[in-house]
Amino acid sequence: MSAQTETKVCLLTGASGTIGYAIAQALKASSTPSLSWHIILIGRRLPPPSITHVDGKPPAALPYDTFLKVAEMTDEFSVASTLSSHFESLQNSPDDSVRSLNRLDLLVNCAGCSLGNDPIADVSADTFRNVMEVNLIVPFILSKWA
Repeated sequence: MSAQTETKVCLLTGASGTIGYAIAQALKASSTPSLSWHIILIGRRLPPPSITHVDGKPPAALPYDTFLKVAEMTDEFSVASTLSSHFESLQNSPDDSVRSLNRLDLLVNCAGCSLGNDPIADVSADTFRNVMEVNLIVPFILSKWA
């Protein structure tokens, strides 16, 4: 009797940066004959070639299965409607293997930004507000949805 592969579903933010992309790579690389990862990236942009390409060459395979583009990750309605549409399409698929992906086993909130190296006295309230929204509100929105 052959063992069946269990597929876990991961939703990951921050894969357009090196740490998030490395997490996606590590999850994919950790797949075994009995466990695999279906990785969904969500964010404003795809990982750039400066991260995905090695020695100027594109990878044979990217370490994710789906990319969901959301123009503004701090907009709860946009994030929730994008995720709901994606998971509803899985649920309504005639394919059992696709329907089996209609769940979330792991949420990785890896997106973030910083104030940079400017002295705090030189940072505007708008810049500080944006950092707080990206670093606190986005994980809140995704955790609430999950």
